[in-house]
Amino acid sequence: MNNFTYYRRRWAAIPLDLLLNPTVSLAAKAVAGILLAADQVSHNTLSFISDPLNVSEEEVFSALTELEAHGIISMGEEDELININIL
Repeated sequence: MNNFTYYRRRWAAIPLDLLLNPTVSLAAKAVAGILLAADQVSHNTLSFISDPLNVSEEEVFSALTELEAHGIISMGEEDELININIL
């Protein structure tokens, strides 16, 4: 018989407050995970997020606006580029 000890850790790649928040959609949580995994990313389109998730860029933008509404990221537009900052 094996004895296992389980240590519950209160950390994850995505903040647990975000993961456990029932008001944030699963798509927004997935987008946040990709943004947090990427160091400093510079792309012309949102395809670097939409391609791995197999969703449209409009759905990614909707998730980004949801994350901004929850105060997780801030977005701004400069020279036709969207700047995304993780707060």
